Amino acid sequence: MIRWPALVKEPGHIAHGAVHFIDFFPTFLHLAGEPTRGLDLAGESILPLLRGEAWRRERPLFFQMADNRAIRTADWSLVEVDGAGWELYASATDPLETRNLAETESEVVAELSGQWMAWWRKESGSDRYRPVTTVGHPAYTPQGDRGTGALYLPPSMPAALAHRYPLP
Repeated sequence: MIRWPALVKEPGHIAHGAVHFIDFFPTFLHLAGEPTRGLDLAGESILPLLRGEAWRRERPLFFQMADNRAIRTADWSLVEVDGAGWELYASATDPLETRNLAETESEVVAELSGQWMAWWRKESGSDRYRPVTTVGHPAYTPQGDRGTGALYLPPSMPAALAHRYPLP
């Protein structure tokens, strides 16, 4: 949510696009008139989106945390939760990621997983991906939403309320 009366021309407008926190820095540089060409920035300027103009992400978003990884394009989300293997979702038509298309769209999985691995090599300096396992870590429990672990109980959940979570 952004409020900037001099810039945002349509208050209350909901813009649809895959925007991430990493896009703020390139946007601030764009606003300041600083060139970003030639800089190796992870994000992209979303200034056109703020102005109410058409905007589409040019490069994928890449993620890796603990046993989880993903690549998101305008059309696809390729995700792996708890090291259980790639799952593929059509971002535009299935934003809640309910229909895994990995088996029927194996070529898309191969293309995106190759892009993810190229990103991993660049960022980590390693030719091999091996997640840092979180098994046994006190601050992380494998997520049970895909059947790969116990149902998640936030560590900050008061014991007196734990019986009420997760919600039925």
